[in-house]
Amino acid sequence: MQISLGKPAPTKVEVGQIWESMDPRFKPRRMQVVRLYEERGDALCILLDSGRFRTIKLKRFVPRTNGYRLIRKESLEKLPPGAPEIP
Repeated sequence: MQISLGKPAPTKVEVGQIWESMDPRFKPRRMQVVRLYEERGDALCILLDSGRFRTIKLKRFVPRTNGYRLIRKESLEKLPPGAPEIP
């Protein structure tokens, strides 16, 4: 059995989750996952402070200095108004 202490356990990214940036250089930003594009490895998120949409790579959803940490799971009944339609 091999144990790796260097990497945090991966967290499954799901629609409706609230994540917070971990970059110490900037004020923490919170975002909600709106849609997953698993075939591309992306998540469409809405920034909760500005209402803007951003596409984030799924591999960045880990609690490291260049990643994001899970804050809470919320239900998302439908897409927010203005959510971009990305195929």
